[in-house]
Amino acid sequence: MDSPRSDHAHRRPVVRFAGFSRFVLAVLAAALLAGAHLSAAAPPKPSPAGPPSEADAKKAFDLGRFQEAGEKYAKAAEAAPSPESRSELAFKSGWAYFIAGNSRSARESLKVAFVARPNIEVVADFYSPDFVRLAHEIDVDVRQVDLVDDRDDLEFLRKGQVRIGHRVEIHSGAVIGADGFGYAHGEGRYWKFPQAGIVEIGDDVEIGANTTIDRGSLDDTRIEE
Repeated sequence: MDSPRSDHAHRRPVVRFAGFSRFVLAVLAAALLAGAHLSAAAPPKPSPAGPPSEADAKKAFDLGRFQEAGEKYAKAAEAAPSPESRSELAFKSGWAYFIAGNSRSARESLKVAFVARPNIEVVADFYSPDFVRLAHEIDVDVRQVDLVDDRDDLEFLRKGQVRIGHRVEIHSGAVIGADGFGYAHGEGRYWKFPQAGIVEIGDDVEIGANTTIDRGSLDDTRIEE
C-alpha cells in the first residue's frame, strides 16, 4: 500500500497542469476580447454609391417626382454604355423635366439625346404637342437646319414622323409629315388606312411655301439630296 507522502507526490503534477490550462484559457479569452473590441471600433467602410439607375429614375417618375426623375435620368445617361442608351435616357430626362416645368433642363437633356443619336423618331401620340414641338426645335438646332421664316408657322414641327437632312430650307406654310389620304374598301364602305411611313428629306433641299408632303401608307416618302 502506498504511503500518504507518495500519494501526494503523485497528485502534484495534476495540480500544476490544471494551473497551466487556466493560464492558457485566460490568454485566449483576452485575445478574443481584444479582437472583438477592434472589430467593433472599426465600422465597415461604405461601398461607393454609383450613379442612379434607370429603375431609380422610373420609380421617381411613377411617383410623380418629375424633377427628381429628370435629374436621375440625366445622371444615368452620363454613365450609359452606348450612344443609343445615352440618347434614350437623356430623352426620358427631357420629358420628365418638361412635365416638371423645367424647360431649360428639358432643352439641355434633349440636346444630349439628339447629339448622341440624331435620328430619333418622336411619336407625337405619346407626348404633348408642345413637347413634340420642343423636341423638333432641338433636333433642328442640332442638325443646323436653316429654316426660312418663322418656325412657329411650320405645321410639320408638331409631327413626329419626319427626318430632315442638313442645310434644308423650308419656307412659310409648308406642311411636312401630315397624314396622307389612304383608304381601303371593305364591308361595303371605305376605311381609313393607317399611314405608317415617314417623310425623309435629304441634304441641301429647299421646300417651297405652302407645300404639303404627306407620309406614305406603307413606304416612306423620300426627297433625295
